Amino acid sequence: MMHSYDDSRDRVVPPRKGIIGGGMAQPGTQEPVGKTAEQPAPLDRVLVAAMKVLYDKSTSDGVVNMLRKGEPVQALAQTSLFVMKALYDESKGTIPPQVLVPASGAVTDYLAELSQAAGVQLSEEQAAQAKQFVMERLSARFSKQAAPTDAAPTSQEQMTAVPQEGV
Repeated sequence: MMHSYDDSRDRVVPPRKGIIGGGMAQPGTQEPVGKTAEQPAPLDRVLVAAMKVLYDKSTSDGVVNMLRKGEPVQALAQTSLFVMKALYDESKGTIPPQVLVPASGAVTDYLAELSQAAGVQLSEEQAAQAKQFVMERLSARFSKQAAPTDAAPTSQEQMTAVPQEGV
Protein backbone atom coordinates (compact mmCIF):
# COMPACT_ATOMS: atom_id res chain seq x y z
CA MET A 1 0.00 0.00 0.00
CA MET A 2 2.81 2.41 0.77
CA HIS A 3 5.02 1.54 -2.19
CA SER A 4 4.13 0.00 -5.49
CA TYR A 5 5.57 -3.38 -6.26
CA ASP A 6 7.10 -4.07 -9.64
CA ASP A 7 7.07 -7.87 -9.93
CA SER A 8 8.65 -7.80 -13.40
CA ARG A 9 11.85 -6.58 -11.78
CA ASP A 10 11.17 -8.09 -8.37
CA ARG A 11 11.71 -4.85 -6.47
CA VAL A 12 9.80 -2.22 -4.54
CA VAL A 13 9.40 1.06 -6.39
CA PRO A 14 9.58 4.12 -4.12
CA PRO A 15 6.88 6.79 -4.35
CA ARG A 16 7.25 9.53 -6.95
CA LYS A 17 8.92 12.89 -6.34
CA GLY A 18 8.01 15.11 -3.39
CA ILE A 19 6.37 14.26 -0.09
CA ILE A 20 2.91 13.93 -1.62
CA GLY A 21 4.14 12.70 -4.98
CA GLY A 22 3.19 15.51 -7.26
CA GLY A 23 0.23 14.34 -9.49
CA MET A 24 -2.77 15.87 -7.70
CA ALA A 25 -4.75 18.44 -9.64
CA GLN A 26 -3.82 22.03 -8.97
CA PRO A 27 -6.65 24.21 -7.64
CA GLY A 28 -8.74 25.60 -10.48
CA THR A 29 -7.71 22.99 -13.07
CA GLN A 30 -9.81 20.30 -14.65
CA GLU A 31 -7.27 17.53 -14.12
CA PRO A 32 -8.89 14.42 -12.65
CA VAL A 33 -7.69 13.22 -9.29
CA GLY A 34 -7.26 9.50 -9.63
CA LYS A 35 -5.00 6.58 -10.19
CA THR A 36 -2.92 6.25 -13.33
CA ALA A 37 -0.80 3.35 -14.46
CA GLU A 38 2.39 5.01 -13.22
CA GLN A 39 1.36 6.73 -10.03
CA PRO A 40 -0.40 5.58 -6.87
CA ALA A 41 -3.87 6.81 -5.94
CA PRO A 42 -4.02 10.14 -4.08
CA LEU A 43 -4.98 8.42 -0.81
CA ASP A 44 -1.93 6.18 -1.04
CA ARG A 45 0.33 9.18 -1.66
CA VAL A 46 -1.06 10.98 1.38
CA LEU A 47 -0.58 7.88 3.55
CA VAL A 48 3.01 7.43 2.35
CA ALA A 49 3.69 11.06 3.22
CA ALA A 50 2.08 10.54 6.63
CA MET A 51 4.31 7.54 7.31
CA LYS A 52 7.32 9.70 6.53
CA VAL A 53 6.18 12.27 9.09
CA LEU A 54 5.38 9.65 11.73
CA TYR A 55 8.51 7.56 11.40
CA ASP A 56 11.22 9.87 10.11
CA LYS A 57 13.97 10.43 12.70
CA SER A 58 13.64 14.20 12.42
CA THR A 59 9.92 14.24 13.28
CA SER A 60 8.99 11.03 15.10
CA ASP A 61 10.17 12.16 18.54
CA GLY A 62 8.04 15.29 18.29
CA VAL A 63 5.02 13.26 17.22
CA VAL A 64 5.47 10.83 20.14
CA ASN A 65 5.84 13.75 22.57
CA MET A 66 2.58 15.24 21.28
CA LEU A 67 0.84 11.89 21.80
CA ARG A 68 2.10 11.68 25.38
CA LYS A 69 0.85 15.16 26.35
CA GLY A 70 -2.42 15.41 28.24
CA GLU A 71 -5.55 13.33 28.02
CA PRO A 72 -5.11 10.44 25.52
CA VAL A 73 -8.16 11.09 23.30
CA GLN A 74 -7.43 14.80 23.06
CA ALA A 75 -3.71 14.22 22.44
CA LEU A 76 -4.43 11.69 19.69
CA ALA A 77 -6.98 13.92 17.97
CA GLN A 78 -4.76 16.99 18.22
CA THR A 79 -1.72 15.15 16.90
CA SER A 80 -3.73 13.76 14.00
CA LEU A 81 -5.02 17.23 13.10
CA PHE A 82 -1.47 18.57 13.32
CA VAL A 83 -0.12 15.87 10.98
CA MET A 84 -2.98 16.36 8.51
CA LYS A 85 -2.44 20.12 8.47
CA ALA A 86 1.28 19.59 7.83
CA LEU A 87 0.50 17.25 4.93
CA TYR A 88 -2.07 19.65 3.52
CA ASP A 89 0.34 22.57 3.78
CA GLU A 90 3.13 20.52 2.18
CA SER A 91 0.81 19.70 -0.73
CA LYS A 92 0.12 23.43 -1.17
CA GLY A 93 -3.58 22.77 -0.69
CA THR A 94 -3.91 20.18 -3.44
CA ILE A 95 -5.25 17.32 -1.32
CA PRO A 96 -8.97 17.17 -2.15
CA PRO A 97 -11.46 16.79 0.72
CA GLN A 98 -12.60 13.41 -0.60
CA VAL A 99 -9.03 12.19 0.01
CA LEU A 100 -8.16 14.27 3.08
CA VAL A 101 -11.01 13.05 5.29
CA PRO A 102 -10.48 9.28 4.78
CA ALA A 103 -6.72 9.80 5.04
CA SER A 104 -7.23 11.49 8.40
CA GLY A 105 -9.00 8.39 9.68
CA ALA A 106 -6.14 6.14 8.61
CA VAL A 107 -3.55 8.55 10.03
CA THR A 108 -5.43 8.59 13.35
CA ASP A 109 -5.36 4.78 13.37
CA TYR A 110 -1.59 4.81 12.74
CA LEU A 111 -1.11 7.37 15.49
CA ALA A 112 -3.20 5.28 17.90
CA GLU A 113 -0.87 2.33 17.31
CA LEU A 114 2.17 4.55 17.75
CA SER A 115 0.65 6.01 20.91
CA GLN A 116 0.11 2.57 22.43
CA ALA A 117 3.64 1.51 21.44
CA ALA A 118 4.91 4.63 23.22
CA GLY A 119 3.21 3.52 26.42
CA VAL A 120 0.12 5.72 26.34
CA GLN A 121 -2.92 4.02 27.85
CA LEU A 122 -5.42 4.27 25.01
CA SER A 123 -8.37 1.93 24.53
CA GLU A 124 -9.92 1.04 21.18
CA GLU A 125 -12.99 3.07 22.16
CA GLN A 126 -10.85 6.12 22.92
CA ALA A 127 -9.01 5.75 19.61
CA ALA A 128 -12.37 5.50 17.82
CA GLN A 129 -13.56 8.69 19.57
CA ALA A 130 -10.46 10.57 18.44
CA LYS A 131 -10.79 9.24 14.89
CA GLN A 132 -14.44 10.26 14.69
CA PHE A 133 -13.65 13.73 16.02
CA VAL A 134 -10.82 14.28 13.51
CA MET A 135 -12.83 13.08 10.52
CA GLU A 136 -15.87 15.14 11.53
CA ARG A 137 -13.75 18.24 12.13
CA LEU A 138 -12.09 18.04 8.72
CA SER A 139 -15.33 17.13 6.99
CA ALA A 140 -17.03 20.16 8.53
CA ARG A 141 -14.15 22.44 7.54
CA PHE A 142 -14.34 21.33 3.93
CA SER A 143 -18.13 21.06 3.63
CA LYS A 144 -18.23 24.85 3.96
CA GLN A 145 -16.19 24.94 0.74
CA ALA A 146 -19.11 23.52 -1.23
CA ALA A 147 -21.71 25.93 0.23
CA PRO A 148 -22.17 28.99 -1.99
CA THR A 149 -21.42 32.25 -0.20
CA ASP A 150 -20.54 35.78 -1.24
CA ALA A 151 -16.95 35.44 -0.07
CA ALA A 152 -16.32 31.73 0.26
CA PRO A 153 -12.96 31.00 1.89
CA THR A 154 -10.47 28.91 -0.03
CA SER A 155 -9.66 25.40 1.07
CA GLN A 156 -6.25 26.68 2.26
CA GLU A 157 -7.96 29.21 4.55
CA GLN A 158 -10.28 26.51 5.89
CA MET A 159 -7.44 24.12 6.71
CA THR A 160 -5.49 26.90 8.38
CA ALA A 161 -8.52 27.47 10.60
CA VAL A 162 -8.10 24.01 12.17
CA PRO A 163 -7.00 24.78 15.72
CA GLN A 164 -3.62 23.44 16.70
CA GLU A 165 -4.18 23.63 20.45
CA GLY A 166 -7.12 22.46 22.53
CA VAL A 167 -9.49 20.06 20.87
